[in-house]
Amino acid sequence: MKSLDLNAVYTALMTTDIDEKTHLINDLYEAAQQQRLLIEGDEPVAIHQPPLPDNVSLATPNKMKHRGLGSKAGHQAMLHAIAHIEYNAINLGLDAVYRFRGMPDDFYLDWWLISFLRSEKANCQIGKIFEQQEVFLKMFLYLEKNFNNYKKNILT
Repeated sequence: MKSLDLNAVYTALMTTDIDEKTHLINDLYEAAQQQRLLIEGDEPVAIHQPPLPDNVSLATPNKMKHRGLGSKAGHQAMLHAIAHIEYNAINLGLDAVYRFRGMPDDFYLDWWLISFLRSEKANCQIGKIFEQQEVFLKMFLYLEKNFNNYKKNILT
């Protein structure tokens, strides 16, 4: 079996294609579990911000249009925010493994676990959430409507 080193971690950190990043994380996590991940490599390069996928841009909250959760656009915005959080958590784990040298093996395994679980969660949950988006929105609107009707009945 092939051993992997911190240069492979750097590659995963800098990869913007989420499918490729997930594949690399899975390979690296498996190598770490099987003690095939060598905590050595080229001297760490300063990374101020890992690159984002080409179709993603960051904006400050005050530049974002307000969308309530009761709308389809609001629900999509929430899911988009969750995707950003998961992506950043993945990169945080990769960055910790890549940047800090000479730490105990458990330090690296813990950070690997974070990246691995976040990538698994992002791939599974975000996919399922988008599949169930219409159901969620209909349920939310139904509950909101009934709550307003209930509130009217109590107040009258």
